[in-house]
Amino acid sequence: MENKKNLYKQLVIVGLPITLQCLMQSLLPIVDELMVGQLSENAIASITVGNRIYSIFYFIIMALVGATSIYVTQLWGSKKKESIEKAFKIPFLVGLFTLFIYLFVAFFLPTQSVSLFASESDIIRTSAMVQKIYALSAVPVFFSCMFQTVLRSTKHVKAPMVCGIVSVIMNTILNAVFIFGFAFIPAMGFVGAAIATLLARIIEALLLAGFVYISNRHEFKFNIFRILTLKVDAQFKKAYCHTMFPLLLMNVMFAVADTVYSVIYGQMGADAIAAISIMFPIQGFSIGLFNGMASASAIILGNELGEKHIDTAISFSKSIVRVTTVLSIAISAVLAGFSQVYVSMYNVSEQVQFYSLMLVLVSAFYLTFKVLNMVISQGIIQCGGETKFVLLLDIIGPWCVGIPLALLGTFVLDLPVYIVFAMLTMEELVRIVLGFYKYRKFEWATNIVSDIKV
Repeated sequence: MENKKNLYKQLVIVGLPITLQCLMQSLLPIVDELMVGQLSENAIASITVGNRIYSIFYFIIMALVGATSIYVTQLWGSKKKESIEKAFKIPFLVGLFTLFIYLFVAFFLPTQSVSLFASESDIIRTSAMVQKIYALSAVPVFFSCMFQTVLRSTKHVKAPMVCGIVSVIMNTILNAVFIFGFAFIPAMGFVGAAIATLLARIIEALLLAGFVYISNRHEFKFNIFRILTLKVDAQFKKAYCHTMFPLLLMNVMFAVADTVYSVIYGQMGADAIAAISIMFPIQGFSIGLFNGMASASAIILGNELGEKHIDTAISFSKSIVRVTTVLSIAISAVLAGFSQVYVSMYNVSEQVQFYSLMLVLVSAFYLTFKVLNMVISQGIIQCGGETKFVLLLDIIGPWCVGIPLALLGTFVLDLPVYIVFAMLTMEELVRIVLGFYKYRKFEWATNIVSDIKV
């Protein structure tokens, strides 16, 4: 009972700040879209196309961060604080190389790169200009991701939350100023939106750096220059790459699958696209409520595994699954009950309202499965370094179930969008069966840093 109280306390202390930060950041793209949407369709297209290659860069960085977090949480739990810097050697080098490639493409091949995603000359010209600004913002984003990993993995979750909230608020204010103009600052349109993002990211990176170098200076050293020159043994390099590459491939596969789904929706007509666009924000917000649970689970269980408290980690994981199930069912019921009110807020045709309502109800039905998959795979199984299995789930789910069913429902059976969405989301049922089977074997509950020398 005492252990359970300790777990719930940690879930609140660690999970709530991460959840709040995720929810705030999930609102930012909506605010950007609403503000830029006041300008023109070309403005929206320029921001979207100019952001495409940045998204690829970000997926790569997220894979590096994910692998690093696995090791840092266990090293922190095993009291090997002096070895934490070793876990950053490879991601820093790979991240800097990726950043260099992105900057080179953005500044020396701007037109050629954006033309992969657009065909109209006006869009290509404006997108190339926007892409350069986004490329500059990639520099502070890279360092912010690394700093957040240091802080979150060592249970300093309030600092990233504060920095994230400040960044979102600053981005929103700067958006209004630079997009529409204010006082002596001229209106810059969609270019202003990109500049606002750049400035907000710089502010966030500086704040996070302050927390890392001031708040943590007595707990372990975190010297970037020392990290880059630090000697890391071949065994650790092999282990880290063994963990990182599945996550990298998983992110790439996810991006491609998401693009395929978008193409399929695009073939179903304007009403279907509008209904999907209405459903996605409320679905994303609902899932975002549990991002903190998944991240907190990975941190708490990783620390326990690092301390070699295997039985405690397993016990904690069982409680986490139970809590997630109960909470997600409750949120599903609220989402279903609120669906009619939410859809009625949009000024759209009756057909689109009906499609949207059905999509929200389908999303509510699958929410528990989606959330459990996220917590079990990314929060529990992955914390023990089982990234290959997480990759396998992300291949089987969309590529063996979701996409084939979506193609069948759209191009063969010619079904309405909400039925197609219900069919493709059946991938979550397959993933939960496979994921729960793997989770119950408890093979993930392993210490992967015991051989790392201080």
